[in-house]
Amino acid sequence: MLKGKNVNLRLTKESDLEKINELMSDLMNRGDYYPMGLHTLVAAKKGFNENGFWGEDMGWLVITDKNDEMLGNIGFFKYAPYADGYELGAIIFNPEDRAKGYMTEALKIFIAYMFEIKKIERLQAALTEGNKGSEGVFRKCGLTKEGVMRKAIYHRGQHKNLVLYSILRNESKSLKETIESL
Repeated sequence: MLKGKNVNLRLTKESDLEKINELMSDLMNRGDYYPMGLHTLVAAKKGFNENGFWGEDMGWLVITDKNDEMLGNIGFFKYAPYADGYELGAIIFNPEDRAKGYMTEALKIFIAYMFEIKKIERLQAALTEGNKGSEGVFRKCGLTKEGVMRKAIYHRGQHKNLVLYSILRNESKSLKETIESL
């Protein structure tokens, strides 16, 4: 478990699966920018049984408050087989838990952790253009805007631009420094 000031990041438990599926199935809670795809509980259980949602090129941790109440999830995945790095993804499930600093803290911890455990030079994140909340979080976490990928995704009936952000290993604090600075 990774312990922050206000949040913890932990591996997914089998007992979390139904709650995660319920929260991720509420499309209106995802906000205007999170992908709209649905995943079944059957698929979630299959993925969990394969590796507990933590592997070499993909992994997801649960974001909880200090009482172990589930707030969201955060993870990484290989975005291209030739790339030396990973893409980040995250969500705070309930709108009433957003804009409270939970994601900023979780992302700072997760970035530092990834650079501690992976032999990579970069992490990146892509967000739908106009997503001011995520842009603010990325900037607070030290990510740099690299550019715009034009009409890169189809979302809510339209082709949308993605804005690419990244952080390099030498731009990140160590995990110990990160947690101490929270």
